[in-house]
Amino acid sequence: MTKKQDTQAKNLTMEQVYDLLMINIEPDLTSWSIPTLDDVYSDETKEEKTERMERYEDAFRLFSERFDYMLGEWKGQLLKFKEDAIKKLKVKTKAEDAAKMKEIEKFIDKQ
Repeated sequence: MTKKQDTQAKNLTMEQVYDLLMINIEPDLTSWSIPTLDDVYSDETKEEKTERMERYEDAFRLFSERFDYMLGEWKGQLLKFKEDAIKKLKVKTKAEDAAKMKEIEKFIDKQ
């Protein structure tokens, strides 16, 4: 991981991940909006509140689906990175082993 990637990963909080997903689903449910909901909806009727709560329930369900998808994508990318790293290490190790074998052969030939 480069320093830039490491810094970006450290700067992304779970709250930011939540908000990035939720803002496209239900902006009312972002972390900065939730504290204001009582004021925003202070004049709503019981029926309106029931409808809003149903909308929120649907939003959380969709959020969970998208979050699960995102985790699956990240896991797939991480496993691919791991696989590539192992392949690179094997190639490097084989090259180093071949170089060491040549050194040993040269040493033996000199004897």
